[in-house]
Order: sequence, then structure tokens, then C-alpha cells
Amino acid sequence: YEDEILQAKQAAEEASQAKAKFLSMMSHDLRTPLTAIIGFTEILTLGIGGPVTEAQLDYLRRIESSSQYLLNLITDILNFARLEAGRVDARLETVSVDAALGRAESLVALRVSEAGLEYAREECAREVAVLADPDRLQQILLNLLTNSIKYTDRGGRVSVGCERVGSQTHIHIRDTGRGISVDQIERVFDPFVQVERPGSESSHQGVGLGLAISRELARAMGGDLTVESTIGRGSVFTIALPTSEAIRDERYAQ
Repeated sequence: YEDEILQAKQAAEEASQAKAKFLSMMSHDLRTPLTAIIGFTEILTLGIGGPVTEAQLDYLRRIESSSQYLLNLITDILNFARLEAGRVDARLETVSVDAALGRAESLVALRVSEAGLEYAREECAREVAVLADPDRLQQILLNLLTNSIKYTDRGGRVSVGCERVGSQTHIHIRDTGRGISVDQIERVFDPFVQVERPGSESSHQGVGLGLAISRELARAMGGDLTVESTIGRGSVFTIALPTSEAIRDERYAQ
């Protein structure tokens, strides 16, 4: 009986590795031509290949937008495959939370404006720092902010802030969006699951990997990602990461 369990476990691990390898290869093969499509579309848009009319510019922008959307989906699949295979390394270093939030704000400012939302960066002391991979933290912040912008109606509010809780620093992303029902909230971090939100259009849906990837990245850095939400009132996503000073103090104490 024990041999059967071990064989079943080994078979499951091999199947998981094969799936991750397939997803990685597929994603790579799809990214290459898509990157070329986006590149040549940009060249045509700039008029390098010759003059283009306003109607043609509109078509080119639509091609570029759709191609970029597909590229982002493929990137999510590739990242998830790497996470499942344990091939994502987090290079931990001291990261200023205030600086990280500032960089994220600059990247979503245009989307916030186009969505007609209010954006607020709540007070976060400059000296507050976490032990994290700066690129991975930026990826998590952008995933969460993009989600908040998508699911918050015009006139709503998105805000970010932080607080120290014991040996951790909590980074909060709050919105006044549509919220998530109690029976759905446990599933938001499941891979390939698209949680339905009141009033959401199908155009808002992706492949359901952004939040799953974000939580796994947070855990790879010794932290976690959680959510609290109320239908009609909005959501609060919290990234919990080790405070860098606390980590250093613990090391010195050993």
C-alpha cells in the first residue's frame, strides 16, 4: 500500500513537471512572434515605414493593444509555470516601501486618470523598509493596483498605504469597488479561477492568474497576500512582508 502511495506521488510530481515544462515552452513560442508583431506595429505607428492615415493609425493602435493584452496573458502563464516548478528565485534586499509605492503610482497614473478615479497615497514613513525582491514587489503592486482600477467604477477611490505590525510591514491596497462575495473570496487566489464580481463585464476577465502569482511571489519572499472585501463597499488587499530592520535584529540576536 505504501509503495502504491509513493508511486502515485511520483507520478503526480512527474505530471506536474511535464505540465510546467509544456506551459513554459508554449509561452516562449507564443511570446516571440507576438513581440515581433508589437514591434513592427510601433514602427508603422511612428510612420517609419511611410505616412499613415488617421483611420490606419486607429487600426494599428487596436492591433498593438490586443497584442499587448495577449502578451500579458502569456507572461502570466509563463510566470505561473515557473512558480509551480520552483524556478523563481527571490533576490531579497532592503526595499523602501515609500519608494516602491511611488514607482507603482507613476506607472498606473494614466490608467487612474482615464478611469476617472481618485488616487491617494496614505502616509508611509520613508524609513519603513521591507526585505523583498524589488522587481517581484513591483509586480505584485502593479497586479493589485490594476485589479482595483478595473473593478472600481468612475468616481471611486483607490488608495495605498502601509503600517508596521510586529516584525512585519503590511502594505494595503484599498478600493471602493464592487467587492467580492463571501462565498467567492476564498477562491480569488486559486489559479485559473475567474471570480465573478457584481456588474463586471467579460472584458474585465483574464485567465485568472494575476492574484495567484502575486500570492506565490509574496510567499516566496517570506510574506503573504490576503484580502478582505464587502460587496458594494470595496476590497482591501494586504501584502505582508518582513520588516528589514526586524530581520537584521533577529540575525544579530542569534
